[in-house]
Amino acid sequence: MNLWQHQTDARHEANAMLNSKRNPLIVMPTGTGKTRTAVAITADRIKLGRKVFAITPQKEILSQWIEAYSKAGINYGYINDEGFRGRNKDVYVCMDKSLANMMHRIPEIKNLEIITDEAHHSAANTYESIYNYFSDAPRLGLTATPYRYDNKPLGEYYNKIISTIDMQTAIDKGYLAKPLVIVPEEYKMHVPVKGRDFDPVAQAELLGESRIIGDMIEKYSLIFQGLPVLVACCTFEHAKYVTEQFREAGWRFDHIHSNLPDTERSRMIREIRNEKLNGICTVGIGTEGLDIPGLYGLIWMRKTMSLSIYLQFTGRVLRAYPGKEYGIILDGVGNTVIHGMPQIPRQWSLKTDYVPPEESECGPRTKVCPACGTSNAFDNIFCHICRGEFGKMDGKKRKLPIMVDGKLVVLEDEDMKHEISKKLNEQRKNNFAQMESEKEEKPPVELTRLDKVAIMRKDLMSGDVGTMFREAANQWL
Repeated sequence: MNLWQHQTDARHEANAMLNSKRNPLIVMPTGTGKTRTAVAITADRIKLGRKVFAITPQKEILSQWIEAYSKAGINYGYINDEGFRGRNKDVYVCMDKSLANMMHRIPEIKNLEIITDEAHHSAANTYESIYNYFSDAPRLGLTATPYRYDNKPLGEYYNKIISTIDMQTAIDKGYLAKPLVIVPEEYKMHVPVKGRDFDPVAQAELLGESRIIGDMIEKYSLIFQGLPVLVACCTFEHAKYVTEQFREAGWRFDHIHSNLPDTERSRMIREIRNEKLNGICTVGIGTEGLDIPGLYGLIWMRKTMSLSIYLQFTGRVLRAYPGKEYGIILDGVGNTVIHGMPQIPRQWSLKTDYVPPEESECGPRTKVCPACGTSNAFDNIFCHICRGEFGKMDGKKRKLPIMVDGKLVVLEDEDMKHEISKKLNEQRKNNFAQMESEKEEKPPVELTRLDKVAIMRKDLMSGDVGTMFREAANQWL
């Protein structure tokens, strides 16, 4: 496997720790190749005679791991709500709850090692039960945010953080898109705090007003003009309502949530990638570990004090994509003011006395440009977007910037707006043509007999087809 240097460095250090029965935690920003690094490490462990469980928290992430192992030629099985699939495999990709429910029925496995994706979940009861049952198995964790919102330390599960690249370096090297954060001052809201986070019900009530929703939709039309985005919402009902408002405005939006069938969730992700959907509204599904390179922007309609939630959502729109230089973040609720720009350096710790940036008195500070509404580092003398000098602004409001061919321009009149829309449509066609070309170049993945049986069984036994199949089978038998 061809790896970037930071992936190779993490691979070597993780292998050395696992060989000495220690538990490393690889921390890399979203989109910099944690899964690919872990697949290479898995191949190394198999060569040493190890067996591997790779644990994932969501079905979509499980599918991504299966695809990654398949492309790497690794002999895999999987454990999910359908049961235990595959015999005598080198690695099993596991849903956490499925593994916890059936681990007592699994025969003893010698030389087992455990890889945990989204390892900030490691302190949850499900994961703890797995680690305790397989107590002799060394652990490798992967995460972009090694901080739990309940501040429960990860030092009980991992010995050392391996961090070989930060977000700013990844942006400089072109592995990630540049974050462009727009913060309209008029949307600063006072939302009551409930426990350790802002009250989601109060947020939904304030953000659900037609005036604010309508304005955010107008901003979407002005800035993105149909490009695919992710919309972060407060509650299920809020996400449903926001989806309806976007649809009434003529845009094609869907609401992704855990109650949907797998096929429907897969369709939404696929259509976002192919730019057949303008956006997805969500409370949590799709914010962790999911590769959605077709996203051009994030619209915050949920205020949060959780650094993990903030960085997980932000990471979805910074993934690189042909023709995409910026991941535009329309932060209408001030999350950037709370947590700072996404790419600022952050010091992570496995200790119990760690104080996350949002709770530190000396945490990162930002300021909003009064001319264009963009979030800036607090020490900036000039706005990094409109180049206005802080303290000497003329008070004249500039219109919000828009993305065109990887460059930022200022909308001045309707003719320029029309020209930009034309260029964006051309860019989308070129991107789609390139994606189709890349698909044709990829060799078909060879499936084993068990893979084919599993796919056929899943297709036949799910949804309406599954109902008809079972009824026909019962009548025949």
